[in-house]
Order: sequence, then structure tokens, then C-alpha cells
Amino acid sequence: MSNDVAYPVFHTPDPTLALRVARQLLGVGDLEHAKVDVDVELPRIEDVLVALKAMPDAWFRKEDTDLHSSRQ
Repeated sequence: MSNDVAYPVFHTPDPTLALRVARQLLGVGDLEHAKVDVDVELPRIEDVLVALKAMPDAWFRKEDTDLHSSRQ
């Protein structure tokens, strides 16, 4: 048996480049039953605003490392 599912991984510090590569990957795949998930770390507000403009239907969440630390 084989599995025909592939998960491409692309790392870059450039959010614009990441979005361009993701769109290129979607252009070569079979989209009939496709589902796309993206995990992106956007360290600057400016990057979030660019991503929001490029993907207006996307949702964002903030992960604050301070909330997970054990301060006493």
C-alpha cells in the first residue's frame, strides 16, 4: 500500500515569498479534494497587515510565550 499525500515544507523569513510559493504549489496540485493549512509566524504587525490584505478570509491568532511561562 502507498499513500499519495504529500506535505511540502518551505521555510523563509520573507512572508511575501512564502505566499508566492504557496500559490505556486496550489497551481500544480489537484484541488478537487484539497485542504490547505498554513502555519506562519509573523513577528511584526506590518507582516500581519500584508498577510491580511493578501488573504482577507484568513484568521489569525496570537500566541504569547509570556502566557505559557511559569511566573511566580
